[in-house]
Amino acid sequence: MQPTFLNATGIFVPPYCISNQVLVDAYNRYADYFNLENSASIDVGQVAAKKRSDNEYIVAHSGITQRYFVTNEGVLDPDVMCPLLPEIDEEHTSLMAEMGVNAAMQALQKVSRRGDQIDLIIVAASHVQRPYPALAIEIQHLLGAKGLAFDLCAAECSAVVAMQLASQAIGCGQASRALIISPEIGSAQTDFRDRDTHYLLGDACSALLLENEPNGDALALLGVHCASQFSNQIRNNFGFLNRLAPDSLYGKDKLFHQTPPSFSLIVDAVASHSRQHLSQLGLNQEQISQVFLQPTNLCLNQQIGQALLGQSKGRQLPDCVAQYGGTGAAGLGLSYHLHQDLSQGQYCQWLGFGAGYSIASAIFQKAN
Repeated sequence: MQPTFLNATGIFVPPYCISNQVLVDAYNRYADYFNLENSASIDVGQVAAKKRSDNEYIVAHSGITQRYFVTNEGVLDPDVMCPLLPEIDEEHTSLMAEMGVNAAMQALQKVSRRGDQIDLIIVAASHVQRPYPALAIEIQHLLGAKGLAFDLCAAECSAVVAMQLASQAIGCGQASRALIISPEIGSAQTDFRDRDTHYLLGDACSALLLENEPNGDALALLGVHCASQFSNQIRNNFGFLNRLAPDSLYGKDKLFHQTPPSFSLIVDAVASHSRQHLSQLGLNQEQISQVFLQPTNLCLNQQIGQALLGQSKGRQLPDCVAQYGGTGAAGLGLSYHLHQDLSQGQYCQWLGFGAGYSIASAIFQKAN
């Protein structure tokens, strides 16, 4: 079996940086208008009043201070509370493909690769903007790549699951160079009228270049371990069947929604999954120099870090959620791209977890 190396990463971060305070001001204007318009029903208990949000509430519940959006138009308008993006003509590059190409080109340029040298592309994201043709095939066309391209959706774990498939293709000789691209537009999934979730998600894209030999700042992929179990805790019901039930076509359930997560259950599940994977590879947690956790909630990740590492230092447990918010499947690649700090021979672990419920672990060793 051919080995697999993560040789380069690339990211795309959109231009609109939205601070907590700006987002809170827009939400509170909406909440005040809602409460005024529905004051009579609120007074008799028929409608629940909207609670106001604030920066301290957001930081205390998530650690997030800002996030990036592909547009700020509409999001900050209390009469709209939704990003407004024009429909792109079929003859022009789709938005997520454009994000993907930008991130992919950054990764390719790091190791002086061309698009036509890539023979496998997987777009791995929690959502893609259309069912077919696959966004991966559009990106394949734009890069001049060859071979196979397809889309994969496994929520926040999508990139690590795709890594498992790509490494298997490389291992058996079906591919020699693969790109895993994760364009995420979390703002389009966000209910900006919901105080409990309006601040969680941001937009970003990561690209991972996997090859069958080391090149550049290479990591050897030692193994991937994935598991899933059904849960309704985090859900989004948007899909092509929605148009068949027009009365509920634009219901709140068509956007990101969740029940209050049980941090203790998530911490236990992720820690157990991590230990199991390390044991399979004959490693222990003390040998892991850096752990990259799914950047969704800093408060949760601090608890997971405590369970895994005890009193960890910032270098051991880097996190980008404060600056970027929850970026779905792009999050682990984004965090690694910004914060990797490994010397030759050292190990790192990526731990993705999220809706499904799914957990995915990838373990690497620095090769060069």
